[in-house]
Amino acid sequence: MFPAIFVCLYCEFAEESECVCVICYESVDGFPTTQTFWPPCCARDAWFHRSCLQRMALNAGVHYLKCPLCNDKDMFSTAVLAQGYYIPD
Repeated sequence: MFPAIFVCLYCEFAEESECVCVICYESVDGFPTTQTFWPPCCARDAWFHRSCLQRMALNAGVHYLKCPLCNDKDMFSTAVLAQGYYIPD
């Protein structure tokens, strides 16, 4: 009796997965565009809006900027700088 209920719920939610920006939790394209950024330090399906990431970089600065998912500092900040974001000192 219960397995049928769980299977139906799983099928219902599995089809609705979409990419969301990890910073603002709004929908984002799950592929490289001029408005998206993919962090090379963590999950392959993690995407950010460029405007959200720039705002985060301006607030954090070079000493506190880290990936919001995996907390990696070195690889994330190197990738952010390589993409042309401004990070204040």
